[in-house]
Amino acid sequence: MWQEDTATVISTMLLVSGLTTILHTFLGSRLPLIQGSSFVYLAPALVIANSEEFRNLSDNKFKHIMRELQGAILVGSVFQIILGYTGLISLFLRLINPVVVAPTIAVVGLAFFSYGFPQAGSCVEISMPLILLVLLCTLVYPCSSLLMNKT
Repeated sequence: MWQEDTATVISTMLLVSGLTTILHTFLGSRLPLIQGSSFVYLAPALVIANSEEFRNLSDNKFKHIMRELQGAILVGSVFQIILGYTGLISLFLRLINPVVVAPTIAVVGLAFFSYGFPQAGSCVEISMPLILLVLLCTLVYPCSSLLMNKT
């Protein structure tokens, strides 16, 4: 059953990514940009799936809860569209600077650390060179001219 659900989620994400790419090309910036899937829904879905009160639910009840989650995400996207069309987002962008964004990204990355890092031992051929590359780029060459903004 979970394989069918996984296939449904992946096919839905690919379909929606294609549709948003087409819409963005014709109605948005008119650039050939490929829109990918977002992982914004992953945190609330994991919280719902792992919470104690939803562990022993029937299949229909779980699907009902996931549909409620999808509805909440749709309402949030409509709110974001309204902010974009009214121009209020430009007021908020003045408040969002790198001092705000950097800790937010760090907290999100650290929240998913417990999911990804234990899996690093299963494929050492990929994980160790990647870890060494990240350490090399951040500690040894932090002021490299390739990473700095040339203005």
